[in-house]
Amino acid sequence: MTTVSVLRLPRLSLLAATLLLAACSAAVNGNGSAPPPGGQTPLSAALGEEDRGAWRERLLRMARRALEGGNPGAALPLVDRLLAADARDAEAARLAGDALLALGRYAPAADLYRRALKLGADAEASLGYARALLALGHAELAVAHLEGVRRRYADDPRVPNTLAVALSLAGRPGEAAALLEKARARWPEDVALANNLALALALDGRFDAAQAVLRPLADGLASNPQIRQNLALVYGLAGRFQAAERLMRVDLDDRQVETNLALFRMLRSNPADAANLGLLRPPPASTAPAREPPEPPFQPAAVPADLAAVPAALIALDEDDLKAGKLPLGDWVVRLDLYPSAEAAARAFQGLKRRFPELLEGLLHLSARDPGPQPLLIGPLSSERQARALCDRLRKAGERCSALRL
Repeated sequence: MTTVSVLRLPRLSLLAATLLLAACSAAVNGNGSAPPPGGQTPLSAALGEEDRGAWRERLLRMARRALEGGNPGAALPLVDRLLAADARDAEAARLAGDALLALGRYAPAADLYRRALKLGADAEASLGYARALLALGHAELAVAHLEGVRRRYADDPRVPNTLAVALSLAGRPGEAAALLEKARARWPEDVALANNLALALALDGRFDAAQAVLRPLADGLASNPQIRQNLALVYGLAGRFQAAERLMRVDLDDRQVETNLALFRMLRSNPADAANLGLLRPPPASTAPAREPPEPPFQPAAVPADLAAVPAALIALDEDDLKAGKLPLGDWVVRLDLYPSAEAAARAFQGLKRRFPELLEGLLHLSARDPGPQPLLIGPLSSERQARALCDRLRKAGERCSALRL
């Protein structure tokens, strides 16, 4: 959800404040576009050329700040005022398109981007127009548009990335993956390209290749919710539901995890449906809030600061990971006595298995990765009820035991 921030204004002279109030009170047309050209307004006509230029730059700067702050509603009247003064202002038309797109008014946004392009606007307007077309469900039109401007913006990685999104939405994930592989070879550090490449590969059925792209990013210290949830999506599409579940639990609550798992199982049964979900996402516009990463395909809950950069390398995704001491995040375990070392805890676990072979069947000793004293943790268990029932049995046999969720 977009955060609405208060637009803080610098101190202005009396003349500038008057102009600002006039700009902020300008009415927005029903379709979000500026009034038809009719020459300069009395206000702009009263200013000299130099003052008009300063007035324009001030309003453009304020509009950009509003968009960067996630407040497109504040940006729109500012750029509408500029377009009322000069209907041929390409930058104002493009920013108006950005504001309308952020507000979900896709058709008028496309109109404003078209106007900006006719006036000679840059790559931002081209990408904005493609985003508006995609939002309107016109993937093939977005493909045709971006194919036409690729050479002009050959040094901008967002162009092939957005084109790949359009290809995917048009039901052409193989072409999207091939395009993104070439783009990533040129821009290997671009995380947005990596995320979309992995999803395109997964939609094309190339799950191992998709995991190979995302796993190094998810395992690193720069791991974030978008990367982790995209990797969980790849695991889900590949049918690795337990791995997907444990990875999702870093960022999502139980209800969201269950909802996503049901969706993964549905997509696994009907893989053709995955191409219609719009899993690939266009890279953000330059005026998007820099502090907010693009939303992952499946919405994360609020992530505590200490978990925001959890590397996936620390999370147990399968039994081998559990044996290696990784964390089965979100699973229930039982905690027994504290032992002086991992080896002592392992010996105690083997003794318990000999005493209670049926009770502990299928459960593992979850060894800590660090040396030194550690509790004996046994699991994983699928629910609190199972964990408490196991503890009840062990306590009756004289063991100290408590149930906990990791």
